Amino acid sequence: MLLVMPGFASADVRDAEIGGFRVTDISGTTSARYLLDDREYASQNARSNAEKQRNLELELFILTRSYLYHPDFLNMKIGGGPLLVTQDYIATAGTNDSNEALFNFVVDLNFLDQKAYPVRTYYTRSHPSITTSLAGRFLVKRNQYGLNAQLRQPVSPVQFTFDAFHVDTTGSGFDTRLDENIDELSLTAFKSYRNADRLSVTYRWNNRDSLSGSPGLPIQASRITTGTADLDARNVFGSNGQLELVQQVFLVDQDTEIDVLTKLKDRRYFGNLNWAHTKSTRSFYRYTDQQTTRPGQTNVSRRSLVVGGSHERGQNLVVTANATVTEDRDSAFERRLAGVQSNIKYTYPTAFGSISLGMGLGARNTDQVSAQDRAQVFDESAVLAGTDRIDLRNDFVVAETLVVRSEPKTQVFVEGIDYRLVTVGSSTSIQRLVGGNIADGQTVLLEYAYLTGGTVKFDTLSQNYVANIRFLNHFSAFARLSDRSNRVVAGASVIPLNDVRSVEFGGRIDYPLGNRWTVGGEYLRTDQNEDISSYLRNSYDAYAEVRLPMASSLRLMMHQETIENEGSVENVDLVQYRASLRSRPFRGIIVSWDSDYLEDIGGTLFRERVSHSMTAQWVYRQMRIMVRGEFVSETLGSTLRDNARVTAQIQRAF
Repeated sequence: MLLVMPGFASADVRDAEIGGFRVTDISGTTSARYLLDDREYASQNARSNAEKQRNLELELFILTRSYLYHPDFLNMKIGGGPLLVTQDYIATAGTNDSNEALFNFVVDLNFLDQKAYPVRTYYTRSHPSITTSLAGRFLVKRNQYGLNAQLRQPVSPVQFTFDAFHVDTTGSGFDTRLDENIDELSLTAFKSYRNADRLSVTYRWNNRDSLSGSPGLPIQASRITTGTADLDARNVFGSNGQLELVQQVFLVDQDTEIDVLTKLKDRRYFGNLNWAHTKSTRSFYRYTDQQTTRPGQTNVSRRSLVVGGSHERGQNLVVTANATVTEDRDSAFERRLAGVQSNIKYTYPTAFGSISLGMGLGARNTDQVSAQDRAQVFDESAVLAGTDRIDLRNDFVVAETLVVRSEPKTQVFVEGIDYRLVTVGSSTSIQRLVGGNIADGQTVLLEYAYLTGGTVKFDTLSQNYVANIRFLNHFSAFARLSDRSNRVVAGASVIPLNDVRSVEFGGRIDYPLGNRWTVGGEYLRTDQNEDISSYLRNSYDAYAEVRLPMASSLRLMMHQETIENEGSVENVDLVQYRASLRSRPFRGIIVSWDSDYLEDIGGTLFRERVSHSMTAQWVYRQMRIMVRGEFVSETLGSTLRDNARVTAQIQRAF
């Protein structure tokens, strides 16, 4: 003990009593939580369904802080307590009641945390509440244990950090089942040197076994094992630090095992050099090199070099320019792009505000050789929130090739039941369907093919002009003209190159009325003419905000938007109203209320969403009382889904 704890006999020792085992603090909380979750689902194509869940949770948790021999030798946090859960579940298919006695506890041991070689080990068992929007709220059982160790100066000139942990989570709700095991090991070496230079190298190994998904679809076990090595370096040069070089290297090896084993190798390098020549003149140099290999599926590589700079003349004139060279290679095509872009912005102050004028000019050459008419995309992620449509990243998607999976790849979702595709011109979007197996806000992985466009060489010229006027500190208006034209030099493109001419203008106002009121609004109009899919867009926003007595504020908002797509019935005719109230009527009391109504009748499916929520919270000394009510109703086409939820909690700390 004396070897690992030198200096304890000196006068510099921390003011703590050396001894055997000592408890320094005991604290805890006691709480009661109530939940009422009521959900109804109705559709013309399916039988109506209703589910109601009532939970009562009583919890006591006591946490002790202690040390052994000395706080710098071993300090500990040990605690735990019972969690009693009573649940009533009533559904169209039947009922179920349950009573459970659960136990939460934590053990956290910190060895030598003031030394250059600290070690921490921990184990926790908890039952947190998971809320997944319309999927409801439910308890999960979570076990986690791990080890963290460091080697720091002065023992080692390089700081090493080792981390290892295991997490397993199980639980289920209305539309979600969680069953996952995660194991991870990581080792990081970090060194800072000179004045501002640093170098960090990390290797991380992660294994994720999952049986999570929606109970409405078959769940297939998946195992994803990932090994990642990354390097992050920053160097500063020059007497005044005028040159900064940032470099990053990522190496990824991943095995995904579902019904078959698939492999992924990803190699990336990113270098960024910024050079401040003077206070007004700067330049930058960026190089990216990425190679992705999926044996038996595809090989993709991308190299890109961008060189650019900017010059500011006073505060009124800013000029920027850059040149880009990019090379993309795939098993389906090879594409080279070379282009230049320049922008100039001039701001002229006036007696009533300012006038800004801007211009951008660009030229690009594209040389593409297609060995196949399609290219493949794997694991493109998308977050499906509400019933909003999310555009896929590539145009000219071959719709019948799309496969949508859950994020751990345990489930494959079904078109027409869980989601639908909407194609407007060259763009394809995905939309979550109400009543399907995709939870609101869930991340999905997309796999699809898109058209490459054939073997072709063409030039693209672009120009943009913008004018912006600000006056009287409260008003602004702008106008923008954009034009992009293409000219085929050799070969022939099998898809339209899409010449575009766009005119956009609008204005905004934010105006105070006295000391309490502020009103404002915005108008935007876009008239876009293009070869593939022209459209006309009008957008209106208005708001009013007022400060009320008793430290309260009320904000009312309205948004209206119409989009008319040429040659498509999937348009937008949307109106949305929002109201938000915040109040602190008395000390320790906070009340909030939010309401939102959205309706869209422009597409082939009628879309409506109504949500209301109200929260009241009172904090008095060590007592905290909170009550929250929520109601969400979603309609898409002939499908309606309602969810009402009430939660209440009383918590006392001691």
